[in-house]
This record gives sequence, C-alpha cells and structure tokens, in this order.
Amino acid sequence: MARLMAEACYGRGLLPASWVRRLSATAAVLVVAAWGSAAVAAPALAATVPCTASDLISAISAANGSGGTVTLTSGCLYTLTAVNNTTDGGGVGLPVISGNVTVQGNGATITRSTASGTPVFRIFDVSSSGSLTLSSLTVSNGLANNGQQGGGGIFNHGALTISGSTFTGDSAPASSGTSGGGINNSGTLNVTTSTFTGNTGQEGGAIFNQKTATITNNTFNNNTATIYGGGGLLNAAGSATVNGDTFTGNTGPGGGAIDNDTTLNIQRSVRLQHPELHRLHALTEHEHRGQRPGRRQLRWRCGHHRCRIQPRHRIDVRLFLG
Repeated sequence: MARLMAEACYGRGLLPASWVRRLSATAAVLVVAAWGSAAVAAPALAATVPCTASDLISAISAANGSGGTVTLTSGCLYTLTAVNNTTDGGGVGLPVISGNVTVQGNGATITRSTASGTPVFRIFDVSSSGSLTLSSLTVSNGLANNGQQGGGGIFNHGALTISGSTFTGDSAPASSGTSGGGINNSGTLNVTTSTFTGNTGQEGGAIFNQKTATITNNTFNNNTATIYGGGGLLNAAGSATVNGDTFTGNTGPGGGAIDNDTTLNIQRSVRLQHPELHRLHALTEHEHRGQRPGRRQLRWRCGHHRCRIQPRHRIDVRLFLG
C-alpha cells in the first residue's frame, strides 16, 4: 500500500523516483514495528483476592515478600477468626506488615469475628521496616487488650497511609499501657478523607499518636475515651497536624474531641460540636486545678491560617468556632 501511495505521488510529480524504494522500505519497517508492538502483552493486573480470610492472609504474606498490591473483592466481608501471630505482646489477625504493601479495599471490610469465643487480636500490625497503604477499606471490631499497646485496628511502627476508609467498633479497653481504639501510631501516619466511628479506648478512642501524624479532612463521630481524654484523638508525644476534620459526638473525661500532651497544629477549618468544645475547655480547667497529674495546660499560638497548641497556658475555645 505504501509503495502504491508513493508511486501515485510520483505520478503527480510530487516525489522523485529514487525516493519510492526508500519510502516503501521505511513503510515496511514501520508496519513490522506496529505489528510487533501489537503482539506485546499488556502488564498483568493484580489478581483480586477471593472473599475468604485464608486467601487474604496468603495475599498479604506474598505482598510482604515482594512488595505489591492486594486488591480485595468489592464489598466482601473478610472475617478473621484466629490469631495469626503474637507480635507486640498481643494477637494480630493478619501477617505483620514488614514490606511495602498496598491494600485496595474496593469497599470491602476486614473484621474480627463477633462470634463467642473469638480470641483477642488487632487487625493489622506494621513493623518499623513496613509501609502500609489502605484505600476504600473498612477495618472493624479489632481488639487490643494486653495492657501494653493499643491499636485495636492498627498498631503502626512504620509508615501508614490511609484514604477513603472507615474504622468502626475497634477498641483498646485496657486501663494500662498505650491506647487508641482505631489506631495506635508510633511511626508516621497520614490519614485523609476517612471516617472513625464508634471506636473506644482508655484514651484516644479513635487515634492515639505518639510520633508523627497528619490528619486531614476526616470525620470523627461517636468515639469514646473511657478513662482519660481524647474521644477522637489523643496526641501523646511527637506532633500532629489536624486540618479540615470534623468531630461530632465524641466523649471523654478530659477532652471529648482532642486531648493534647505535646505539639498539635490545628487548622481553623476544624469543626467541633459545642459540647465537645466545653469538654476540651474543661480539660484545661481540670489541669489548672491540679486534679490530673501528668497532663499540662495548653496554649494557642495562632497565625493567619492555623493554630498550634503547646503546653502550659490556657486554651481559648473560641478559636474552634471559625
């Protein structure tokens, strides 16, 4: 076809005769290249994990070894019934994340069974060498209760990134040790556009942070701190940044929404219900009277767009209302 086109052009006086053979040969090379590229197989997509707990465990183990993506069956309920390992002095339902693992939830749920006799275990544990990314996943009914470390949903030592996910019904009820019903973070945590609802811990009903956390555009609803503060968030050590989050209906004896012991940066766009404002304000008053040893008063440092809470001075709750 290319030769005919070239000859036609030559016949109209557009191409010299000497170019005809060159164009024909070049076209032949291009045609071969095109056919060759068509024969190359497209990269294989990650296989979807069948809707069973055993397949999920196997897939995570494989991803740990090679670094990879675990794609869950859309809408599946993966129910864990047994302890997979006893890392961090407690039970864990899934293999410890020690590699670079991504879980694409596709609206699936990973839950600890509600059946009578189900042992105590959290859902995920991320080691210091591990990196876990979760999206579009619900993590529910995880339980950490060994009196040492919390994180009913996840205990993180490494890098944990979460988006578009839900933590519900996770708990860390022990009266001693660290807490965090949904997440106990001692690594790097980035969580966005996710929902924490109905989680419980002695402090930090949803999230207990003790290193570095960035918490952006999430919803914290009806989480509970049973003994101390921070129904939504306890910032115990390190630093946390809260930006554009909404806190509603969270409760705790010292700070219904947030209990802060260190540096906490809060954007003015954060929204809290009025009862939670009073509870957070009451926390500083409680500290001022010296009734809660080990907790310190708070101070707002505000720029044009954000505020930083640091120890030792009184909080002005009006800044939450912007």
